Amino acid sequence: MPGKLILQYLSKVKQLVSSGSWTFVPRKKNLDALSNMGLTVKEVKDEILSLDLLDYQRGPEPDYSSSGDVWIFKRVIEGKELYIKLKIDIANDGSEILKCISFHD
Repeated sequence: MPGKLILQYLSKVKQLVSSGSWTFVPRKKNLDALSNMGLTVKEVKDEILSLDLLDYQRGPEPDYSSSGDVWIFKRVIEGKELYIKLKIDIANDGSEILKCISFHD
């Protein structure tokens, strides 16, 4: 995957997060990871905002649970390698929204 495309995606991700157009999907695995590491959703937001090219793992890949694509990043936080799966989706009002689908080890 060319770095320029990844950086463009990350730029859009950070724009959506900064404008408040994002959501943390409260799956059990995600909530357990936050609890185990003592992290808050605000800290998840900060981690997403600090993602860079070196954190990229793969994507875009089809989202098998709904339409659209997901991008996967990995980041070491407090000594643990965390899996971060992101998707830019369309909200009910037609605007774009970032979904943090996965945030766990």
